[in-house]
Amino acid sequence: MTRHFLILFLCAASLLSAGTLSIGALSGKPGGSISADVTWKAEGGQIAGLQFDLDYDASVLVVTGTIGSAASDAEKSLSISDPSTGKKRILIVGFNQNTIADGVAAVLSVGIKDGAAVGSYPLKFSNASATDKSGKTVSLTTTDGTIAVSNSSVQISPGGIQHGTTFQPGLAARSWFAVKGINLSATTRAWQGSDFNGNNLPQSLDGVRVSVNGKPAYIYYVSPEQINALAPDEDIDASVTVTVTNAQGQSASQQANLKKFMPGLWMVGSTSYAIGVFSDGNLAGPTSLWPGHTRPAKPGDALVFYATGLGPTSPVSSPGLVVTGANPPANPVKLKIGGIDTNAWVGLVASGQYQINATVPNLSNGDAAVSVEVNGLASPVGAIIPIQR
Repeated sequence: MTRHFLILFLCAASLLSAGTLSIGALSGKPGGSISADVTWKAEGGQIAGLQFDLDYDASVLVVTGTIGSAASDAEKSLSISDPSTGKKRILIVGFNQNTIADGVAAVLSVGIKDGAAVGSYPLKFSNASATDKSGKTVSLTTTDGTIAVSNSSVQISPGGIQHGTTFQPGLAARSWFAVKGINLSATTRAWQGSDFNGNNLPQSLDGVRVSVNGKPAYIYYVSPEQINALAPDEDIDASVTVTVTNAQGQSASQQANLKKFMPGLWMVGSTSYAIGVFSDGNLAGPTSLWPGHTRPAKPGDALVFYATGLGPTSPVSSPGLVVTGANPPANPVKLKIGGIDTNAWVGLVASGQYQINATVPNLSNGDAAVSVEVNGLASPVGAIIPIQR
């Protein structure tokens, strides 16, 4: 039995992927050209060379390729051939055993033909394999890309759907997210009282709308290059389509990962300091951060933090209505400071915004990590507050 187990283990190990080749979701207009990075990320091993086929719709797209920075730094070269119509074969090798670091392995130049129909066109990997520095073949995982063709000048940037506080790719149900791109709005402003219909949040500002899987999002802020919106109620973990519509037309749809839970803390601007508010309204932070308005925290201080992406409340609060009261989250939430659970009070106090009341635990001087956790997921590492006893 032991021998059979060992054989099965070795067979499974040989099938483990060395890493992932991926192409993102991109968009462009007929007659235009866009650049698409083929990125490599090592997971189970290092590679010294790789090969893959790329399948595409040759009636719409014209594809060429050049060496990427990660492969070039490893002193590799790229060759490209056409085994058949709508297929490119790309080989990245070199006369050395240098391994290719994580990064851009190849850069595709994708031309969109004049008269191309509006739609989404895949860039699909096939026959992908690699070799390690000893010349042994290793397997790869691939993530296909897409080219969204649109006649509209309204464009969502590749990777432009981002969490509202962490700015990581994707969005969470009932939570704030950002859409980044070009020609998203002709005006720049946040919502105001006249934009509300009773207790209903606005689904449009100056004619700008955002749709998530066909459902309207709630628009807080618009500008030519960024929209801040509240995601609708979608109780799924799935890939969704996001579009922006304004007076100039509708953007091509862009895929984004929607999560039920995607915890994130509100931060002080672009710093690493989580917003922690003292009872006098000042913020936890170095005194030099905002002189007169910030100071380090000490053990026993009461602080108020804010977060989004913590899931639904119980009882359920509709994301499309003005929040009244402070319903608690349906799932247990932990706020940790310096790795210690603060047994905090948590409630939804505004649209998409949870308030977390916590007491600073008995910690030594220095920067203490702050995290919020729900359903086994934690906010990104890096948020801190300074402690000074």
